[in-house]
Amino acid sequence: MKNDGLLTYRPVVFWSWNDRLTKEGIKRQFDDLQKAGIAGGFLHSRVGLVTEYCSDEWMEMVDYTAKLAKEKKTEIWLYDEDRFPSGYAGGAVLEEDDSLRAKALCLIETERCEEFNVLNEYKRLSFGGKEYLIALCAAKDGNPNFEGKCYVDLLDRRATECFIRHTHEVYKKRVGNYFGKQIKGIFSDEFCYTQKAAFACPSVPFTTNLEKDFYENLGYDLMACVEQLFFDLEDYRRIRRDFYEFLTRRFIESYTKPVESWCRENSLIFTGHLLNEDFLTSQVEWIGAAMPHYPYMGMPGVDKLGSDRAYLTTVKQLTSVTEQLGKRALCEAFACSGHQFGPGGIKRVSDWLCALGINFINPHLTQFSMRGERKRDCPPDISARQPWFLPAGKDCFEHIARVCSLVDGETVSEKALVLHPIQSVWAEYSPLHKPNPVFSIWSPKNPNAGQNFITETESFEKPFIDISEKLQAEGLPFHYGDEMIMAESAALTDKGLRIGNCVYSTVVVPPVCVLGEATLNLLRDMAERFGKESVIFVRSFPNCLSPDSANNYTLVSRTDDAVNLLRRRISPEVTVKDRFTGRTAGQIYWRHTVDRQNEENFFFTNTDEKCEVRAQVVLPLTFVPTVYDTVADRYGRAPGVLTDKGFLMDLDFKIGGSIAILAKPADGEELCRLQSGVTLKNIQMRLVESKTAPAGATEYGNLLPLDVVDYRADGKEILNTPIEFLWHNSFYRLKNGTPFEAIYPFTVNRLPEKPLLIFVEMGRNLEAISLNGKPLERITVPRPTFLDNTFDVYEADSLKVGENRIVIKGNKCNNINGVGSHTRVRQGICHLPTELEPIFIYGDFQTAETENGCYSVDIGDSTVCGSLTDCGYPFYSGSVRYRLGTVQGGNVVRIRADAQSAQIFVNGVLSGSSFLKPFEFYISSPLKAGDCLEVVLHGSLENTFGPLHLADRTSLSLIGPIYFSDPARYVKKPILFDFGLRSVEILQTIEGE
Repeated sequence: MKNDGLLTYRPVVFWSWNDRLTKEGIKRQFDDLQKAGIAGGFLHSRVGLVTEYCSDEWMEMVDYTAKLAKEKKTEIWLYDEDRFPSGYAGGAVLEEDDSLRAKALCLIETERCEEFNVLNEYKRLSFGGKEYLIALCAAKDGNPNFEGKCYVDLLDRRATECFIRHTHEVYKKRVGNYFGKQIKGIFSDEFCYTQKAAFACPSVPFTTNLEKDFYENLGYDLMACVEQLFFDLEDYRRIRRDFYEFLTRRFIESYTKPVESWCRENSLIFTGHLLNEDFLTSQVEWIGAAMPHYPYMGMPGVDKLGSDRAYLTTVKQLTSVTEQLGKRALCEAFACSGHQFGPGGIKRVSDWLCALGINFINPHLTQFSMRGERKRDCPPDISARQPWFLPAGKDCFEHIARVCSLVDGETVSEKALVLHPIQSVWAEYSPLHKPNPVFSIWSPKNPNAGQNFITETESFEKPFIDISEKLQAEGLPFHYGDEMIMAESAALTDKGLRIGNCVYSTVVVPPVCVLGEATLNLLRDMAERFGKESVIFVRSFPNCLSPDSANNYTLVSRTDDAVNLLRRRISPEVTVKDRFTGRTAGQIYWRHTVDRQNEENFFFTNTDEKCEVRAQVVLPLTFVPTVYDTVADRYGRAPGVLTDKGFLMDLDFKIGGSIAILAKPADGEELCRLQSGVTLKNIQMRLVESKTAPAGATEYGNLLPLDVVDYRADGKEILNTPIEFLWHNSFYRLKNGTPFEAIYPFTVNRLPEKPLLIFVEMGRNLEAISLNGKPLERITVPRPTFLDNTFDVYEADSLKVGENRIVIKGNKCNNINGVGSHTRVRQGICHLPTELEPIFIYGDFQTAETENGCYSVDIGDSTVCGSLTDCGYPFYSGSVRYRLGTVQGGNVVRIRADAQSAQIFVNGVLSGSSFLKPFEFYISSPLKAGDCLEVVLHGSLENTFGPLHLADRTSLSLIGPIYFSDPARYVKKPILFDFGLRSVEILQTIEGE
């Protein structure tokens, strides 16, 4: 794998343009991204933007960035909206035509009719003792996410055409000369056909005159039975299935196809993802169905939130279509994983995605600025602010590029086809159905998130997820079959059912209540041609199958029975067994492909988040293959033996470990231990020396955040209040220009020898800053990289023992108007922002914890030992260096530490880097008498920027912006992640590589 061929596979970050943009800042970040192995960014307007979106200033910055990409021989991508969801052009669509606002068909209790913007009344009816009106309604103004207006009607193609005029055409006019060259494509984010929250009643998506188009296409009057979209009356399943299939087609025709056509005609790749594609009921509510859109996107994508390996079905929906149609698959990944999510987690999740067929990773996100609300915008911030980014980023992100290149190709393994049950959810879904009080897919992940419905979830979603997870765990390759796609492109061949590039010998039908006519014909023909076991129904036959025709198929009562039958019909050519239990190692995901260079590759990864796995792997090869260490970019011969079943290997996977095996005869030395986290051969080692954590020195001074204040504004006084309670309840709600004051108390036990510094966000725009009554003047000194230039520095020269008080006074000026939203700052407007944020005490000191869970400033030893969180540096972000002194003997160093990455230095020279735990380093020659060994650990921003007071945050896999200011989950004592060295082992290999 040559690095010069990796550009198209390198990760491209969401580059959050979220403040006043400068060419200096853009160039600095672009250089940092390239140093870390990242190709470039999606130029993404996000919360807090001050440079007006799509203004001349904005376009100047886009043009400048494209020129940088040309100079650096790399690529950038555009993003098509002012934040998200895409389609409203930052408000320009409704400014041009107010009739294009979002609409819905609403079920309104008649006494509430005046609350709604009714455009057309369709039917009045009585049900359950209540009187209702079914009417077409338009969304009202007032949503801060849409500049105080509302979302647009993407079921009306005129809205899409207006959106393209105000977005795509504007970019074309200014930077079209870069299209297809430095600018590769454009990202459409979370596009959808409704905004349910805009209608305070049960509603379904609708648009003007939709009933007329429905009649012309389906041949019956929808309004004659429109109540069946809400109430479970008569043959409601037929009406709902017809309706949502029609809506899905309408949405594709009105939005996805026009955008794809414009991008294709202008040499751009249309990429992005739809809103709420994760679960079946949410698809019905927001987009109809995700899979039918993918054929009409140049590079379709999905959104993978959080740090765990959830959303298997979401990813498989995408990669089923991309593999069937030969497209690349993008995943926007890592959002809401938290600032502590570092290169080890990034690799683990990326490898999981790649094993499922993703081959373009879009990391979320690199912040242009972390001022104020921005630092809470779906962390982690993936930038040079993170202490691990430059030391470990390149190894991590170049690994991702190599793996994406390897897995981008046709899959070799025989696969089953699992029929996607979305049409049955269409048939059952009603906005009146009650949320399930017992089962919620979301609840373990995000208690603030959506609802799941009893019938839809229990009858269709759960068994669909169940069979998908069991097939994946058994190593039985499979795709989903979408009925709309199948109706247009599926056909029988001599080998089975073909969809695009893929042929399936077996179809599994999970529990469904409806099947389309085209699908029924395909299943009938397949069973007749290949036998009744070629079509497997799980649990029951749908009513659309007559008793006579049902006898042509196989019916199993349990998911496990279907899996067992598939195991006999589709024996995977690759087997992966746990060496201790002898059972399939379901945590090891694998992928067998022929890549774009026509080379056959295998990729294996440990997806378990907590456990190492010792596996035995058998490959269908008659020769010794080549091992590829995708982190070290190193090739070698695979240890193992040839058997009558194939090439057998013993592989020990670290957490997040992976291995690539190339199906070509090996050349060179055996590779026994890979930096990608796999051991291929047990190397005997003896312990030379074990060291407990020695004293270390931090890279920067210590930090203490002050985040409880007395606050005065708008005639109100709020005392002793956590600052996160004030952001959205008070400060951001103030009119710009309103005076405010905040007092930050803190305690000093003993005065440090050297003066301390005070960091205040946007202190330059405040009227006054004082410490213990003495005004402070801004100074210029070197600062830690994680405290960007939005922080101003002041010397704490009036510090005293006992209680101290920092007071800030100013006039509120800020364009944040909600969690994740802002008000546009028009070009030419003077905007001098002020913030109400934690203030940081910085310098050479240690903290002391008080009985009430607070921390005070104290003096102490300037060195640290073991966990920094336990020895006076609980809020430290940066690196720490441990000097182990002279060592003798040994050629392996094993470091056990709580850190994001580690480096070792021998006699001051860098000898190795690692970001997979435990950190292990192989020294080319044994350590000798007098050699000095140093260990450097790199941390993250988590203990500095939080959310520090979120209960149970160390166990959460999903941390969104709302979590930072959730009073129901607030705990006074900060919840901290450990950072520091535990022990170091010096070992000597007995049998070397």
